Amino acid sequence: MSDFQVTFKGERFDVTVSANSAIEAAQKYKRLNEELSKALGPPSAKPQSKPLGGKKTVRRPSAKGTQSKLEELVSEGFFGTGRQLKEIQEELAKKGITKPVTHVAPYLTYFVRNNTLEREQLSVGNRKVWVYKQKPRT
Repeated sequence: MSDFQVTFKGERFDVTVSANSAIEAAQKYKRLNEELSKALGPPSAKPQSKPLGGKKTVRRPSAKGTQSKLEELVSEGFFGTGRQLKEIQEELAKKGITKPVTHVAPYLTYFVRNNTLEREQLSVGNRKVWVYKQKPRT
């Protein structure tokens, strides 16, 4: 019975050898590795991997859900009266968009910049909050 087992990790395959000594394990590994190489033939060419310093493709997460639901709220007249960010987040949650306010706020800024909504900063208690309202059409 062998005293120990050793697994050799190779580039193409791993080899586990049972032996009574380190010298015996090394000899068995060498012989088995040579036999496997002959039986399997030369290694196939590895597919070329992209260089690490190459140009990376940055994939932006899809925001169509959030933006389209906000557009829907605008068209339904939800912003007819001023709405705080928390109210908007809760209404989106009713429509299946559960995102933190930090995710929703940039879309509201987009609507403000495109003159769909207007915002006003109000003091509520000891805090200042933005209130978003549909901009009157001119």
